[in-house]
Amino acid sequence: MPESKISLIQLTNWLASDSRPANTLNIDQLSGFLFAICCAPTTLKHSDWMPAIFADQLNLVKNDDNYLSAIIDVHQHITQDISDFMVGLPETCQLTEPFESNFNENALHLWSKGFALGLTLTEHFWDETKALAQPQSFWMMLSFFSNQQNAQQLTKNFQNGSLPIEQLTRHIFSEFNKLMQGYADLANKYRTETSATKINITSSAVKNSAGIPIMNNTNPGQDANQLIQQAWATDNPLEKVQLARQALEHDPDNINALMLLAQWEAANATERKDLLIRAVKGCEDALGKDFFEKNTGRFWLIRETRTFMEALTNLASSYAQLEDFNNAIICYERAIILNPADNQFNRYPLSNCYIHIRGLEKARQLAQQFREDKGAFFLFDHALMAYIESGNNKNSQILKKQALAHNKYVPKLLSGKIKMPKRMPKRMPERLSSGDKNEAVLYAAQNTELWRSVTGSIPWLMKK
Repeated sequence: MPESKISLIQLTNWLASDSRPANTLNIDQLSGFLFAICCAPTTLKHSDWMPAIFADQLNLVKNDDNYLSAIIDVHQHITQDISDFMVGLPETCQLTEPFESNFNENALHLWSKGFALGLTLTEHFWDETKALAQPQSFWMMLSFFSNQQNAQQLTKNFQNGSLPIEQLTRHIFSEFNKLMQGYADLANKYRTETSATKINITSSAVKNSAGIPIMNNTNPGQDANQLIQQAWATDNPLEKVQLARQALEHDPDNINALMLLAQWEAANATERKDLLIRAVKGCEDALGKDFFEKNTGRFWLIRETRTFMEALTNLASSYAQLEDFNNAIICYERAIILNPADNQFNRYPLSNCYIHIRGLEKARQLAQQFREDKGAFFLFDHALMAYIESGNNKNSQILKKQALAHNKYVPKLLSGKIKMPKRMPKRMPERLSSGDKNEAVLYAAQNTELWRSVTGSIPWLMKK
């Protein structure tokens, strides 16, 4: 590996530190992710893939340019290995017994998960050559260890299911380095070169109040853009509104002006909803139908979609405030389809909406979709659903105990025995399974009205 101010061991420890954003890739995931990035049929800029390493929370990584440079060094190292025909799995990635362990947090599984994430950023670059290059077989093999269900499906299709999954697992592992080199060679054959740019987290690029880069409209007009940048930059709410209205005079469909007015001027949820409907429609027109068709599933990872995803989620929230839960569900579901990783945590208010309309099976399916999420939200939702269906029975008691064992603060906040803080936490907990008071505050803020709507549920939750 090229010399770096930061050693590989230091980088490994830094990525695993609790101070990193939630869901930051560890070193094994990073290796698989960067291999996928290096094997795109086009050379990606560093700024295209770096945010995904930190679950798109790069803005929380401050004063760590040396570590980001070390990540770029790893990227260059993998690129050089590909060029030298020396591609291979890291030494930590070993096949283990029993075979199920290779699909559950060992290094091989994590590498493959990282590759699958990298594939979400690079798959669409193959669109024009997919029929000719046929990279799909490589994708299935190289992501084999990322998910046992996918592995089982591939086993059924491989040689008409003649190999048991244990034997196929060993076979694929034995061929893995060859598969990696084959995929790299295929990408090199179809690669188009573009210049990579150095990423700098200390950049002063204008972002909105959520830390999201501002997306320009298709033809917004320079004056409107300048006004919007001034609006997001000022701390004065009255000035924000005034600048946004001036921007709309220059550009009546300015997406960011509509978003800003929805946040700072709308007098009620209905006005907010109407502004956000206009913003969502404006984003759809700006991005275009083809863009949606090609990029569904990777929306949060593409800068041009950030304003749309924010507008869509805010619109869903407005519908929910108006108790129009069916329309809220449509928006939340769409957001998760566009971004299955759900970096915005839309799954939590969506579960709330399902329970409000008693779509309990839908809520359970959602929890199963995000079964790795072991935090308070799904645990207490499961307990509430069991109480709605069966009251105080053995099953609901078990689910209640599981929820309370995870977070003891939730019942006191729901009941009002602990007052909600005046200032809410700015974002979801860094660790979804934290069990701390901040997590309880966030759960109670979203779900107190839901629990109060179910007669007897809060006293039942409080009762030992």
